Amino acid sequence: MAALAAASVLVLAGCGGGSEEAGPTGTIDTTATATTTSPPTGSIVRVDHMWTCRKPVDLALVRITMTPAAGATRKTADAIHLRPGCTGRIGRIEVTQSAGDGVKVAEGVHDLEIDGGFVRCIAKAPGLHQDGVQVLGGDRITLRNVRIDCGRPGERLINSNLFINQAGRSTHPPTDVVCDHCSFGGDAAHTVNIQNSVRSGITDSTLCPAKFEKLTLTVGALAEEPLTSGNELGRCAGLEVGQPVEPHLQGGGSK
Repeated sequence: MAALAAASVLVLAGCGGGSEEAGPTGTIDTTATATTTSPPTGSIVRVDHMWTCRKPVDLALVRITMTPAAGATRKTADAIHLRPGCTGRIGRIEVTQSAGDGVKVAEGVHDLEIDGGFVRCIAKAPGLHQDGVQVLGGDRITLRNVRIDCGRPGERLINSNLFINQAGRSTHPPTDVVCDHCSFGGDAAHTVNIQNSVRSGITDSTLCPAKFEKLTLTVGALAEEPLTSGNELGRCAGLEVGQPVEPHLQGGGSK
């Protein structure tokens, strides 16, 4: 941690949550800086300092570590916020979370690809609900080969590894949002929860059972043309790998 804190700090133009200046335990480390004609490139590394994307990016890595010192409010506890105007590519995300949500996606995010990495939750602030990735809005967002593991036995208020549902200030549902060849840990209330959305979900992915097993892959009635093909049980303790995972349809939802 001391070595990380001692690293040089370089500000990325174009993306940030309020001030882009890292705190004493966080760094922003890039291999190239942004110009007025090209999106930011390189890598972002932070500790206890949320990263917010608002403009086009072409980043190799975003690595955010949130410890309990990050606090117990959404303004400080979440690791990554993707906000209106965020578009482009992130090669890899690495989130280790002990406070709030891993990644939160708002309406206005569009044509964004995340090509690998993980979101791992090992704790959370008391009283906060926790999701690994929560998608409230956005269009044409693809995650590939991302491992999301936020469930923990015996702990309450952990909703889902991946939760796709129109909410917050979104005026239309998340559309064409997919996690492809992803993997999801168990022991959250839902492993994956697909609600009010259009052509969104998971494909060719592996899942471990939810705390409530029938909610491992939940599809709500307002999910329009949800994506649920090619999914199976992953390497979960005591279970046979490779068994198909059928969605649990809530309130008349359809495959």
